Amino acid sequence: MDDIKVVTLTAGTCGQWDAFCMESDDAWFWHTAGWRAYSLILRPQRKSVDHSFMLYKGDELFAVCPLISELNEDGKKQFSFGGLPCPLPAVRRGLSREKKEKIRSDAFAHIDSLARQAGVSRALFKADPLSFVFIDGADRYNHLVKYGYLDVSLATQVIDLSHTPEELSGAVTKGHNYDIDKAGKELEVAIYTKDTMSREIFDGYRLLHQKAAGRVTRPLETFEMMYQWIRKGNAFLACAAKGSVPVAYSLFIAYKQGAYYASSCTEPADEFSKLCANHLIQWKVIEFLKENGYRRYEIGWQQFGCLLHDFPTEKDIAISRFKRGFGGACVPLCIGEKYFSAAYFVQVYSRRVQQYASHIGHP
Repeated sequence: MDDIKVVTLTAGTCGQWDAFCMESDDAWFWHTAGWRAYSLILRPQRKSVDHSFMLYKGDELFAVCPLISELNEDGKKQFSFGGLPCPLPAVRRGLSREKKEKIRSDAFAHIDSLARQAGVSRALFKADPLSFVFIDGADRYNHLVKYGYLDVSLATQVIDLSHTPEELSGAVTKGHNYDIDKAGKELEVAIYTKDTMSREIFDGYRLLHQKAAGRVTRPLETFEMMYQWIRKGNAFLACAAKGSVPVAYSLFIAYKQGAYYASSCTEPADEFSKLCANHLIQWKVIEFLKENGYRRYEIGWQQFGCLLHDFPTEKDIAISRFKRGFGGACVPLCIGEKYFSAAYFVQVYSRRVQQYASHIGHP
């Protein structure tokens, strides 16, 4: 695989990029040009800059690498997407393992070069548990350690939708089933796809999102992008309503036989707080995904307690428990971080050690 050529992603090549993502077994929605565009404007204070590139040999495209540099909480430049890890470079389907490894090595060599040029102090990458290579069990290990990255993996909960409806229902905890039945007596859930979505319906979600948060949490343009994802069939919206009153909304990414729980908001009024609307939405969405031929549903990250690289709050741990209650299995969320500044590495790990030590009880 000599003579690899690096080509920067441009507006004119987004179509080719997305077509490659649809074909690559490594790629999921996070690799697409649309998610990259969303991430670039999500946090204006981070001053995000696009470095995404493609690898060619001759006229053949062999890999795409979504890449953004942005300021982190320390004011340092890092490669990440809104503070979350960049997707692992996606390689063309059908290559031998040896050729695939060579392409990945070329991609990470270029990433290292870009880091030095841009003054990046740290890079964060992750493999995706909804990619076909992961689902089919071919690549469930952290490739990043081969490229000088520290393993800072977490876990995420994924529901295998190949099970029967009875098996899926049986995997839900007794407490969740009680809350689903309770909510079903008072609420109705509607699921809006590209065929049924309207601007009025989506604006209801956007306005409740703002009301529940007490403020506009991100640029309005990001909501427009989410609306367009639904219109293109890459997302759908679920709404739980009591009569004509929307009580809760949840937005889900849907791509290549996989789905991801992306966003939710709930009416903050006290009269709706105990209706268990989100329990009902989750179960109705699981039924919807099963009926429509999806293979996997990633309901969300799992945090059980403090790690040297992760310090969840009690709320984070409770949210993880809520998600586990719908069944599925915890699978590896392979993440790696690489430091290009020794001084910054020492700063970060000194802080982490102190933070972790503060959670250790005294004898």
